[in-house]
Amino acid sequence: MPSTWLTFRKSITLCIVLRVLFALGLDFYLSAPRFVGLAQDIELDIHDASLRSEIRSGSNPVVEFITTGPGLFSASSPLTSYMNLKECMWLYKKGIDPYGMGQIGLSPLYLSFSYLPSVTPSTTSTPTTSTLLRFLSTLLDILIWTTPDALSAWFLVRIWKMRSSSSSSFDESTESSVKSFGSLTKSSSASSDASSKTVSTSPTRSPKPTSTSYASSQSSSTSSIDALLPIICLLSPFQILPSLARSTSTWENAVLLGAVAFGSEVGAYQAIGEPTNAAAHEQTSAREERVCSRLGNEPSSKSKSLLLLALRIHLSLDAVILLPPMVMLILSSPRSRLTEPGGFEFGAFWKRAMATSLKTTQDSKAIPQSKSTSKIIYSVLLEFFVYWTILTLISTIIVGHWGWIGATWGASLSLPSLTPNPGVWWYFFTEMFDHFRPFFLVVFDVHLLMYVAPFCIKFQHDSLYALFLLTGVLATLKPYPTLSDHALFIALWGIFQEIFPYLTHPIPTILVLLPSSLLQPLFAHLWLTHGTGNANFYYASTLVGACAGGMAVVDAVKAGLRCALEKKKQNRATEMEDWEEEEREVVTQQ
Repeated sequence: MPSTWLTFRKSITLCIVLRVLFALGLDFYLSAPRFVGLAQDIELDIHDASLRSEIRSGSNPVVEFITTGPGLFSASSPLTSYMNLKECMWLYKKGIDPYGMGQIGLSPLYLSFSYLPSVTPSTTSTPTTSTLLRFLSTLLDILIWTTPDALSAWFLVRIWKMRSSSSSSFDESTESSVKSFGSLTKSSSASSDASSKTVSTSPTRSPKPTSTSYASSQSSSTSSIDALLPIICLLSPFQILPSLARSTSTWENAVLLGAVAFGSEVGAYQAIGEPTNAAAHEQTSAREERVCSRLGNEPSSKSKSLLLLALRIHLSLDAVILLPPMVMLILSSPRSRLTEPGGFEFGAFWKRAMATSLKTTQDSKAIPQSKSTSKIIYSVLLEFFVYWTILTLISTIIVGHWGWIGATWGASLSLPSLTPNPGVWWYFFTEMFDHFRPFFLVVFDVHLLMYVAPFCIKFQHDSLYALFLLTGVLATLKPYPTLSDHALFIALWGIFQEIFPYLTHPIPTILVLLPSSLLQPLFAHLWLTHGTGNANFYYASTLVGACAGGMAVVDAVKAGLRCALEKKKQNRATEMEDWEEEEREVVTQQ
């Protein structure tokens, strides 16, 4: 564990340093006079020009370059735009209702940051002091917007550790039970072994690797994954561009991964097996103490997960489709069960809670198991809705009215802004007649919800995998997708390495995704800057990107199903080999 922790710490530190240096270099390069003062090139009246300059005071040239260059239409959306955030905060500080001025998308919780102090040079500062303050302001801004990506990498590694430790602990308990069964049959087979020494036997299968070699291979694999996950999360172009554009979607990803990490901690206790004797009880108790000291308190992890999930859904209503798999993850275990399909199983924490409730009741037969299960599910949902209601009331207190709901949550349902984006909604509704618009809005919204029940039912034995599939659906079919949504889906692939051998078309998916990602900003510039293209070029590239996302989700579903089929075939082959070996031993003894 210390070596893996050291590897992870070095990897994430190196990635953060590279991100900060790259952002600083890009900021200094773009601070040239030709990149500053873009608003002066546009002929505006005096009042509008002064108002625009006051709103854009201290604007970052990197944000303007990314949102008008390589990240045009894709680094941020109207719901996550940094310029919309600054304008809303400016209006709020001036005492003007931002939601009454036509601003959409941003939660009122973001407005509470408008009173944070900023490090900006004043007009009376000396050139040296002004340069130093400008550097500190830029560095602080970069660190603030790199923090969500660092937290995402941290939470991603924690999720991987919870999933791998639960699976390895389950395998160890299974292996110990097999060894105990073998010790019981050793005495009975001693005489037959002695009699068979003089008889030539048939060739046997190669011996299985020892537990020491298995542990060393697992340790090296874990160490490499701990170093690889931060690189995928921090150095991915899909993650760097939204961070440079100061898109709030990076914070939404960090909040979601935090909810998944804490939810996985609740179910990670299922890795602690039930003791079978005194020695096993002592070993289990010691392992339980180590796991408890590493993970923390189970109820606190559950509350943290539900609070972060409520915050994520509050910031963007699209994430409501992740509520069912998140509740299933909290109630179950993050252990990989793709090779063991079956029904939904409660985690050890909830099993102990149900057992305790039955013991404290005088007549345990009077309480059916279904009622106890329903009580636990209702308690988790009730706690989530309490957190969600509190956040809603806080937002209402900040703004002073309930009109923000239609401008934020309603924007995800009614698509008020037809700004081009990597999604498939905007062009369809641009060509739509107004009297057909409500019907097709309902169709598109329901279509996004249609995937929740099939994925949660089919993969109820592995709720974390169902959550992973729904993030891919959300990145492909949500109304205002950004590169951050694709970055989250790509980063989660690193957790499910057991499905890699069963993927059917990974290379075609990559070859479809990369050209579409490169052509989207190019076609956008041909359309808007040079005037040599039209909206059809850009929309065609977004359709190709949506096809790549759909191909990835379909391939992941097929790989998750093939894991169980291949495992069943291997078990049948092993049973046939064992049966043939037993037959050969019987013939040899005769």
